[in-house]
Amino acid sequence: MWLPATSGQTVKSAAFNVQVFGKSKTQKRDVMQILVKIFLRYGGAIIEEIRDKTEDAITALLAEINAASQTDNFTVTGPASMQTRRKDFERPPDCFSLTLKKSGVKMGYLAVHVSPRSVFDEMEALYDVASECETYAGTSNLVILGDMNADCSYLTKEARDKLRLKKDSRYKWRILDDMDTTVSPQKCAYDRVIVKGLQMERRIPKANPFNFTKEYRLDLAKVGCLVVLHLNT
Repeated sequence: MWLPATSGQTVKSAAFNVQVFGKSKTQKRDVMQILVKIFLRYGGAIIEEIRDKTEDAITALLAEINAASQTDNFTVTGPASMQTRRKDFERPPDCFSLTLKKSGVKMGYLAVHVSPRSVFDEMEALYDVASECETYAGTSNLVILGDMNADCSYLTKEARDKLRLKKDSRYKWRILDDMDTTVSPQKCAYDRVIVKGLQMERRIPKANPFNFTKEYRLDLAKVGCLVVLHLNT
């Protein structure tokens, strides 16, 4: 979901694993209030683990966000029309394009939630899908983001260093290996933001985790994990 930015400002976008977001979660008032508060911090967000084929849950969340915002500008972008190679992924990535209004710079966004059971194989397949996303979006400016389970027991440093996304110097990892993107006692950089292209290197100089459980003093079981990227428009 996306909110247009004021010209010239730095926009914060997020990738958020809401952990099984469906109708039952929308009926929990405390959870919905927390989610609205979190999403209002950002100009755009990739939401992962939506479990509702009717789309009623995401529609309800959007309505609450708009009701709480100053202007009714949030919109939901559904699955992209680019056909990813589904056989390579438990949850196929979504690719879509965005254009910065002020500068006219176009970029591709590739959102992914990698299966913890096959992290290395899916990350290798993601390298190929990244090229397909560039073609679909019509630009070499690319942002790859989401819960990649790219650390700790799911993907060791030795295995991570063998990834083409790591060995190819054109890809810059903005969530570093020593960062903690979890809301659990274990310190792991599962969620990642990876950029490609000189424009993206300059316009997205950093990304960082946001520990909203500490910010809002939350029960860890209520919501999921979130990482933030800073986009200079």
